[in-house]
Parts: sequence; structure tokens; C-alpha cells
Amino acid sequence: MDIYRELTRCPFLLNPRETEELTGLDRDQFKRMARCGKFPPPIKLSSRIYRWDMDEVIAWLNERYTERELRHAG
Repeated sequence: MDIYRELTRCPFLLNPRETEELTGLDRDQFKRMARCGKFPPPIKLSSRIYRWDMDEVIAWLNERYTERELRHAG
């Protein structure tokens, strides 16, 4: 097994504070949105520790930006 190749396939995980900073949402907002399917779901690492996949959060932000651009293009 090539350990470098395996490590580069691992997602970069954001803690709640980092997710807040990246999205501008507070943790109650994005947790509630994740439960409703409107935000990427968290990855549960233990009974009390949750993280968010940075690539999924950035993709979610890009979708919001694209939707905004389409609304304002017309």
C-alpha cells in the first residue's frame, strides 16, 4: 500500500468552528440544515465529535453562488 496515495484521498475535515468561518453560518444553522438535507451531513467520529468534509462544504458554497449568479443573470 502506498501510504501517500492513501493519505491524499482522505478528506480534509472541518470542525464546527472552521465550518462556521467558511460558511458564515452559525453551528445551529448548519446542523439544522444538514438534518433537513440542505447542507452536507457531518461525519461522526465519536459520540460527541462531528466534522464536515471541506470539499463537500465548498461544493455546497459553489452551488449557492451559481444559483445566485443565475438569478441575477436574467
